[in-house]
Amino acid sequence: MHIPENIVNERSIEYSFVFMNIGKPPATVLDVGCSGSDFPEVLAAHGFDVYGIDIRNYHIENPTFSFIKGNIMNTPFSDNIFDIITAISTIEHLGMSGRYRIEEDIPSADKNAIKEIKRIIKKNGRFIMTVPYGRFTILKPWHKVYDDKNLEELIADFSVLKEKYFIRNRNGCWISTTKEAASKIVPYIIAKSGIVLIHQYALACLVLKLKRSECQ
Repeated sequence: MHIPENIVNERSIEYSFVFMNIGKPPATVLDVGCSGSDFPEVLAAHGFDVYGIDIRNYHIENPTFSFIKGNIMNTPFSDNIFDIITAISTIEHLGMSGRYRIEEDIPSADKNAIKEIKRIIKKNGRFIMTVPYGRFTILKPWHKVYDDKNLEELIADFSVLKEKYFIRNRNGCWISTTKEAASKIVPYIIAKSGIVLIHQYALACLVLKLKRSECQ
């Protein structure tokens, strides 16, 4: 099934999922990989105390939230300070050279980022993450696609409070599906001159919380 890239973007699903699970302010939120996204501005407008971090500059001068130009694998934040951390289609890009000014491959970058998120999130905080899902694939230089085994290893220190899976139908619209059905999707990307023309993968949306053993 070939679906043009520009039919329906997965951000419409991801942002809706976050807003259904983020709760209400007051809360201190960190948005990981925020460059190019208006999402932290929207959160700030709704009354959240928002921070954003990205290795690239933010696309708006003087944003209404606290922007940190830095790496999520090694942040300047103190321990246990965020009520909520969001990573919307970000973790899968880490440590993969060729895009987003990433110059070297670091295979453990996603695990290093999760370790840092574990350090800076509050013990009762929520980590809301979305990633491509299906058969495990590395679509270099674009991103990883996680399968159940690799995703479980990545979030081993967290309990899953909520999980939803989505695939695209023949019309290019994202629809809710089962984890089993999502796991069978064979990912691929067709690109020309660095622009994605067609892609296929499922989408995993997760709400996570540190396991009790990790809170001690």
